[in-house]
Amino acid sequence: MERVTNMDTYFSEILDEFMTSALVIWVHLFDNVVDGEGDGPLSTQYLEVNSSSQNSQHKYLRLTNGIFLNEVMRVIDPNPKVEQICRNENNNEVLRVQNFSVLNRHLRSYYQEDLQQLLLMPLPNVAVLGRDPLTEASVGELRRLLLLLLGCAVQCERKEEFIQQIQSLDIETQTAIATCIQEVTQDPSNVLPLQWGELSAVEGPELQGLFNTMAQHIQAMLFQRDSLLERIAELYQEHELMERTPSPSAYQDTPQGLAVQLADSRAKLRRLRQELEEKGDQLLDYKQEVQAMEVELRKLRQENRTLHGEARTARNLRDELDYLRERAAKADRLQSELQSCAHRLRSLDLYRTQLQEQQQYCATLQETRALLEEQLGEVRARCSSLRELERDNLLLRQRVVDLEGERDTERQRVDELLEENMSLEAELKHSLGGARNLHRSGAESEDELSCETDFKPLSVEVSEASSWRLLGAENENAELRRRLEQLQAEQEACADGAGKTQLDPAELQEEREKLKEELRRQTDTRTSLEAEHRSTLKELQTLKNENSSLRNCLELLRTKQQREERREASSKEKRSDGEAGEAETQREEGEGGREAKGKAVTGEERRKTEKERKRGMSQIRTEREEGEGEEIFNLKEREDKLMTTGNDGEIKPIETKRDDGEGGKETRRVEMLKEKEEVDGKGKTRGGAEGERRRRMGRADRGRETEREAEDRGGGSKGDGGPPGGGEAGAGERQAGRPAPGGALQAGGGEQESREGPSSSCVAWRQRTWGLRRSAESLGAARKQIELLQAESAQMEEDLARLRSQAELQRLEGAVIAQLQGERAQLEREKDALRSTIDALRATARKGDQLELASQTLKAEAERLGRSLESSRRRGRRAGGGATGGGPGGGGPGTGGGDQAVLEAARLEQEKEAFENQLDAQRRENRQREREVARLRQQLESTASALEHSNQRACSPGGREQVPLP
Repeated sequence: MERVTNMDTYFSEILDEFMTSALVIWVHLFDNVVDGEGDGPLSTQYLEVNSSSQNSQHKYLRLTNGIFLNEVMRVIDPNPKVEQICRNENNNEVLRVQNFSVLNRHLRSYYQEDLQQLLLMPLPNVAVLGRDPLTEASVGELRRLLLLLLGCAVQCERKEEFIQQIQSLDIETQTAIATCIQEVTQDPSNVLPLQWGELSAVEGPELQGLFNTMAQHIQAMLFQRDSLLERIAELYQEHELMERTPSPSAYQDTPQGLAVQLADSRAKLRRLRQELEEKGDQLLDYKQEVQAMEVELRKLRQENRTLHGEARTARNLRDELDYLRERAAKADRLQSELQSCAHRLRSLDLYRTQLQEQQQYCATLQETRALLEEQLGEVRARCSSLRELERDNLLLRQRVVDLEGERDTERQRVDELLEENMSLEAELKHSLGGARNLHRSGAESEDELSCETDFKPLSVEVSEASSWRLLGAENENAELRRRLEQLQAEQEACADGAGKTQLDPAELQEEREKLKEELRRQTDTRTSLEAEHRSTLKELQTLKNENSSLRNCLELLRTKQQREERREASSKEKRSDGEAGEAETQREEGEGGREAKGKAVTGEERRKTEKERKRGMSQIRTEREEGEGEEIFNLKEREDKLMTTGNDGEIKPIETKRDDGEGGKETRRVEMLKEKEEVDGKGKTRGGAEGERRRRMGRADRGRETEREAEDRGGGSKGDGGPPGGGEAGAGERQAGRPAPGGALQAGGGEQESREGPSSSCVAWRQRTWGLRRSAESLGAARKQIELLQAESAQMEEDLARLRSQAELQRLEGAVIAQLQGERAQLEREKDALRSTIDALRATARKGDQLELASQTLKAEAERLGRSLESSRRRGRRAGGGATGGGPGGGGPGTGGGDQAVLEAARLEQEKEAFENQLDAQRRENRQREREVARLRQQLESTASALEHSNQRACSPGGREQVPLP
């Protein structure tokens, strides 16, 4: 039959699109390698096309002649195992079909033998490609053929070279070629690997899907085989009938009709022969498929052996089951331990009772704490009273310090008076010539010296005189204010009355003016007193300067006295030798001797008094230096106080007694000391305060000793050289008291007033000394009481700290017991969970036994399947031998045996899949059981450790502190 000369427009579009695809571009890369053999002259019917599609159609016809693609395949695989290529010089369809058949066989053998892959996708239809290349179906078949060639190229030995050629193309073409490579190499529906070792790495679901697709392909191939065998049988029967029955056209007489009929018969014969050749090719293909199925059966046998190995592994699972049984026994042992732990938990009831006892004990402790707090309040009250006593003690100490300072100043005054007395004695010696007068004057001077030791210093007397003046002015001012208030009260009373008894405004005005003048006069006197006070302060400063200069002079006198003592020591022997002679001469001379004797006595007394004075001055110097600054400070404070009271206009009535004035002065000093202690103090230590107290007490003791020595000396001098009535006169002079407060220092006072003043001051100083001794004794008693109170307060603080520690221990014990109760509840919950897990373990053990039985049954089933596979293989071999030896006539029985073998293989495949599914399920169950066992082991270990820890905490002596009972 003739070919169509022109293609329709639709096919030309499809052809252009196909020729520009990535596969065609890739296959044209082999143009330089292939020499272009097989490009025979094309017939005119293929060349009569339009100019736009001529080049693409020429290239397409070159691809469909079969020679170019075979050459490309030989480039990919240079050692083919199939027959030679038929050179198609006359554009014969039969030769094209043979060439494509050769190419299909070459592809199949290369995939199966070299690449170890089974082609599941159908091979290209060689009849469509050879007979009708210019159709849409032939384009699809050619694309499939090029896809298989691409899969061979990227997996052959020269794949690096071919991949480099592909990489030389543009990006879009490379992407399309990569997609095609994935389609032909990775899609399990197209290609199946025959190396089962690679499939072992595939997981269960993927492997199951792969076997399902393989089974579907096998079923489709069996169906195609059956249909093709039936078609072959029908064609043979038609051929035999055509050979047996003569054609009705043979009886025709006309030779023209016979020729036409003969041509038609020959054409049918050629067509039938071609179909027969195609069926033969298909039969060869089916034989190859049967061989592939045999290979697959061998593989299934190998899988059966692997299943036997897995059955052996299932046998090995018995050891694991034994291990699980051991673990179950261990779980029973742990159950017994859990029961012992429950027994220990029951011992927590005992702890609960102990907790109740401790709570009761804590309540008693709370009561004792309340009592102790009450006692602490009492102790605090006593401490407050102790603080008041300490404050009084400080007042007394300050008063002692003030008295010591005043005593120092008095001693300084005594020293000055002694010097004046010495100068006066020297004058009296020169003025008086008689020994009696000298003796009397010596006795009187000794009396004066004994009394003048109690004089006050000049600065103190000046300050006292100024203060007494100020006090008198303040008293007068207060009296005036009182009168003014009385007048104002009377005025208010008169204003509240009926109004008839009102005073005259002029009189009131005059009274007011008088009062104003009196107030002005008082203020003037006050200012004058303040000025006088300032002048006395200046004089005091000058006296202090003179005191410093006198101190220097005293040092010089000490050095001179030491020199004189040395001289006296050297001349003492000379005097002792000359004393007897002098005495005789004095007796003879009479009056002159008595005078010399008086001089000697006075000289000795003078030396004694000088030594005592020096010793007293050495003791006084340090105390005087400490008391000078304090005296100045008190004077300034007194001045400021007077100024503030003058500015405020509030003058309080002050008693004229000196003791009260000194008490007020002491209170002011104590307040200032308290302020100073609040600013500085809290840093003072008890040792420093005790040292200061001892130093002051020592100073007071030294002062008392010096006073006693002075009294002893005064008493001795009066008893020895004084007149009999001298003691009574001295007592009268002591009882005369101190001078009046309003009396200032009088510069022109006589000798009698100067004697009365020192005697009264001596009496006052003795009274003060006794008062200081009594206060010192009271201070010692107060000190002892303070120490006792401090010891009691320290004991109370220790008891309170102990009670606090006991309360803290009780609180900690309560927290520990609450924690133990929570742990007990948690352990009970864990006990329930362990019971449930032990039940689950027992269930898993029973399930393991069931799995062992199932594994044995599976083993028996695997053996049975092996035997059935062996029998099916033998039947398949017998069926294959019968098909090859029986010829066309024996096609029916061979076909039936092959069908039975295929069905048996499909059944075995299904059984194999079911067995593998069961095996996978068993493996999953084993893994799940192992994980469960590991989790239970870990849970049991953690529970055991928690129980051990809680038991240690509950039973150890450190977990519960032993609190001593009160």
